[in-house]
Amino acid sequence: IAGALRVRIGRATQEFGPGETAVVPPGTPHVFENASSETTHFRGEVRPALRTEEFLERLAALAQEHGTTPERRLSPLALAPLVSEYQREVRLPYLPGIVQRMAIGALAALARRRGHRELPPLSSPGGSTPNRGA
Repeated sequence: IAGALRVRIGRATQEFGPGETAVVPPGTPHVFENASSETTHFRGEVRPALRTEEFLERLAALAQEHGTTPERRLSPLALAPLVSEYQREVRLPYLPGIVQRMAIGALAALARRRGHRELPPLSSPGGSTPNRGA
């Protein structure tokens, strides 16, 4: 919609501007990044959506709480409860499912012991997702 968006789909990276479209095939690892110094706005569609909007809202709130920047990203312990809660919506690339579930489960348990207990609340009305990480 506005700005420049860098998209990595698999191992290929491309930049997109207003009016351009990227398609990520199902199951393909991908990353979206702002490619300019200005604010970038883009519209995304996820099918099936499941709880992707909730995941992204909570990810943004978590990033804000922890004061993340491009140079200072969320730690695995801060992310583990969120990824554990939204396992159907997000997967780590290149790890078999069973290994991923075991690793995320162990990290989420460690995160809870270290005080990363609660997920940020949903701001949207009707957001009634149970907080399994608590």
